[in-house]
Parts: sequence; structure tokens; C-alpha cells
Amino acid sequence: MTLLLVFLIVFVFDLLNGAFLLKRLELSYNEVWRRMGEPSLMDSNVGRPRLRLARFVWMQEFRALKDKTLTALCVSQITLEIALGLIAIAWFV
Repeated sequence: MTLLLVFLIVFVFDLLNGAFLLKRLELSYNEVWRRMGEPSLMDSNVGRPRLRLARFVWMQEFRALKDKTLTALCVSQITLEIALGLIAIAWFV
């Protein structure tokens, strides 16, 4: 039960961080956001915009923009997603 609670808490932080990340991209780097296909939290997780966003984050393409806030959001997103994966693995072990 504790592991499930931890997973849910990390998941909420992951969603919130993702929302801030998307809003930062939309407002500060609108052209980049549009090239990705205007990803949003409401999109399917397997749609092209979400895949482009995942590539942007995981391949660290955000570093080229030299934006400390965006970098912090993207690094946090990577960390939270790794944490979710590890918690899920621990759940099944």
C-alpha cells in the first residue's frame, strides 16, 4: 500500500511538472512547441506530438535553448519518469 501511495504522489508531481513544461514551451518557445505538433496533456500519450516532446526531453534537445527554467523542468521530468519506472518495477518484484 505504501508503494502505491508513493507512486501516486510521484505521478501527481510528474503531471504538474509536465503541465508547467508544456506551458513554458508554449509561451516562451512557441515555434518549437508548434514544430512538435502543439503537444498537450490532453493528447494521447502515443500521438506524434507526445513522441516529439518525449524526444525533445529525453534526447536533451532543450539544452540548445539555454533556458535555466526549461532545463530544470525537463531534468525534473526525466527524474520523475525514471522514479515512476523504478517504483513500478519494485511493485512487481
